[in-house]
Amino acid sequence: MLNHRRPRREKLFGPGPRVTLDREAKTRISVYVKAWNARHRQPGQHVGPVTRAAQEVLRALLWGFHNAKSGACFPSYESIAAKAGCARSTVAAAIKVLEDARILSWVNRLVRERVREVDLFGQWAT
Repeated sequence: MLNHRRPRREKLFGPGPRVTLDREAKTRISVYVKAWNARHRQPGQHVGPVTRAAQEVLRALLWGFHNAKSGACFPSYESIAAKAGCARSTVAAAIKVLEDARILSWVNRLVRERVREVDLFGQWAT
């Protein structure tokens, strides 16, 4: 792990930030990851801090889920795992590594729901 004290992920109400990337930008990100990995490789690491599985997760996010026109990329861990061909726990670890390397930023989206129900005093409330 690169950063022992990771800042908390931002939490937003609504759709979240969107970054549009064309094919060239996605390819530059992939090349950047390989160069960053080579620069930060430690003795005993086969590839570097960003493992092959983390690179597969990034590839799945860039090429499988990211919408180049709208910039939307909101997949679940399970769908990323299916596309990358790995386990959900591997996706979670890969996202942490990619965040630590500042290759990826992750924002938790919150949705407010108004539910009408009976409160403790028998009155309807939202």
